[in-house]
Amino acid sequence: MTWSIADVIATRSGHVALAAGDLIMTGSPAGVGPVVQGQSYCVEINGLPDAEFHYTL
Repeated sequence: MTWSIADVIATRSGHVALAAGDLIMTGSPAGVGPVVQGQSYCVEINGLPDAEFHYTL
């Protein structure tokens, strides 16, 4: 990552109120293709339930 997690949280919290359970989604590194309509993805964080997202517009 370009910035530390603490820096991302500090910067974001200066723009919007953050609460427990909020997710901050950052961009992808160069070379990763875009998510397109109809795709889904799953976020896995140790100790937390998985979160699945479906991209539909």
